[in-house]
Amino acid sequence: MTESAWDSSWARRRSRLILGSLLAVATVAATIQPVRSYDLWWHLATGRIMASEGRIPEKDPFSFTRAGTDWLDHEWLFQKLAYQGYRVADWRLLLPGTAAIGLGTYLLLALSLRGRMREAGAGWLLLALSLAGGRFRFDFRPEMLSYFFLAAVFAILEGSRHEKRAGLAWLLFPLFALWANVHPAALLGAASVFAWLAGEWIQLRLEKRPAPIRSARFWIALGSPLALLLNPGGWRLMMVPIEIRRIVASGHAPNREWFRPQWQDFPLFFGSVALGLLVLTIPICSALVSPLLAKRRRAIGPQSMAPSQEGGVGGALRSALATIDWAPTLVLGLMTWMAFQQLRNIGFFFLVLPLALARPVSLLLEKGRVPAWAAGALGGVVLVLLTPVFLREAPSWNEESLLAQVAPEKAIRFLQEHRVGKRLFNDVKFGGYLIWRRYPEYRVFIDGRNEIYDPLLKTIFAALGEGRRWEAMLDGLEIDAAMLRRGQVQKVEYPSATAGAMPRRETRAFSVAYFQRSSWALVYWDDLSLIFVRRGDPAYAGLLKEEYQVVNPDDAPHLVQAIRSGQVKVEEALREVDRKLGEDPRCVTALALRRQLESLKSNPSN
Repeated sequence: MTESAWDSSWARRRSRLILGSLLAVATVAATIQPVRSYDLWWHLATGRIMASEGRIPEKDPFSFTRAGTDWLDHEWLFQKLAYQGYRVADWRLLLPGTAAIGLGTYLLLALSLRGRMREAGAGWLLLALSLAGGRFRFDFRPEMLSYFFLAAVFAILEGSRHEKRAGLAWLLFPLFALWANVHPAALLGAASVFAWLAGEWIQLRLEKRPAPIRSARFWIALGSPLALLLNPGGWRLMMVPIEIRRIVASGHAPNREWFRPQWQDFPLFFGSVALGLLVLTIPICSALVSPLLAKRRRAIGPQSMAPSQEGGVGGALRSALATIDWAPTLVLGLMTWMAFQQLRNIGFFFLVLPLALARPVSLLLEKGRVPAWAAGALGGVVLVLLTPVFLREAPSWNEESLLAQVAPEKAIRFLQEHRVGKRLFNDVKFGGYLIWRRYPEYRVFIDGRNEIYDPLLKTIFAALGEGRRWEAMLDGLEIDAAMLRRGQVQKVEYPSATAGAMPRRETRAFSVAYFQRSSWALVYWDDLSLIFVRRGDPAYAGLLKEEYQVVNPDDAPHLVQAIRSGQVKVEEALREVDRKLGEDPRCVTALALRRQLESLKSNPSN
């Protein structure tokens, strides 16, 4: 190697080291977020059961509504490992664990990009886009491991392309066996392998090279998804995503993660899809137009034809199609379709995006005579700029800040102190934490496992809007208390006071409509939850003395209206709010409500 070649090689390695470090920092910053998965807690509780009983549960152990129902625990390996880690490190496991998985994922992506590009400058920019678009799905949950496994699949497929390393393809078998016991997205991984191999076949046909089906590596990779059967449920794992999708699509189990994405909520996703289509179609459009322009120029005067034009439109089109990196592009097409079906798949779309666009983007930059170092520098700048943006949402390094969204600790302490809720109606988002904190002494009404609660969800949905049926459902299940999520409101219609007049409609709290004061007493509230107990239950006679008779924080507009009309005295409302602030001086809702009531007291017409 000459001195100049050595200098050039060292410069490239130094550049990759710097940009790789910037990617690592940005990846860690993207993963440092408050925990958002309410399901974390029942995952940990399941791991706790496995640790104590030494077996994977096959029946639902957690609820009183579906106790004993068959349950295929398709994420048992994650649960077992997560619980062992949580038992040692407590909440301190969550951020480092998520960051470690994220780092491993993007390291594998960066390694795969190196093998698919002549110059990796554009890859860093695409990796930055991937982080920005997919980070809303980063959390300590089984899905996060699916990103790592999918990136590992791509790295193995990429690494095994070379004949000397074809044996790497055997690693797909143990990878799929592990993945099948961690998260059902392993099925998406299998579909990605099929799409990738189909893309390789197309690529080789366009380049007039031997088809890949002649290699042992092709058949090893094609057969590797058979390892998915190595899970406790066997072939039943294949039905899990289909069953959950059916339940969510039924209408009685709305789950935002399974909704179609909307432009106003995910503009970066829609913009990235448009960018991908543009990058992939530019060479094709150019191939179709260039021969026509050449023909027009020949009609004007003699011109020499470029080699790429000798085959006419067909040859130019074939050459243009060969510039597409078909293996990851077909996978990206699959992920795009999946992401348009359910927004929860947007993370997988952004994971594949850099691999699919890296080669065509680098070719476009070459044609535009953009130096590789300039593209790499731009990627590095974007990574640097994104890092502080990501860190704006970083929680403080303490348990309360990290778990504030998913751990209603204050409400749980109230339940435990007063022994409330032997048969507690709970919001689905609180089910996991109730299991973690109260099981086995108390079981839950519902949690996040849709496949377990399908019949119950049908019953709940049928009872909504019909007061008598709702009360009959609560009575039939012997519900003695309720823990509701804050902020749930709905339209309520009141019959007209006079004949022929239009009925009056207004927005009221869900709790007001479904846990009416005649039968239920509000005894606790905070920024996350409301707790009601049933009137007439002797166990709650003492709590009824501390009932909030005037203030329901979710029904504040109606309270203001009642004060203005003279039905409620503002002093009564202030006393209840001050009582809450005496218990919890940092309650954001109480502080805001007090300011509103003080303003109303000083200026009743305000």
